[in-house]
Amino acid sequence: MFALSWRLTLAALVLVPVFLLAARWVGRRLRALTRESYDRAAEMNNLMVERFNVAGAMVTKIFGRPEDEKALFVRQASR
Repeated sequence: MFALSWRLTLAALVLVPVFLLAARWVGRRLRALTRESYDRAAEMNNLMVERFNVAGAMVTKIFGRPEDEKALFVRQASR
């Protein structure tokens, strides 16, 4: 490539590492966001399975705290 155009070769040698570093940074950030999203989805799934199945609904109804459960659900879902 140097034999064809030395300017293009130098531009590539300068720009390629810049793009690689930027891609690495974006990849790390995306990985962190994806992990956080999966963790929150798992928490929400766990809450729904524990509290809103038949047994959980009956326990909530018996102990008379449906408003507290609703508030917890809204708080978790808003995250």
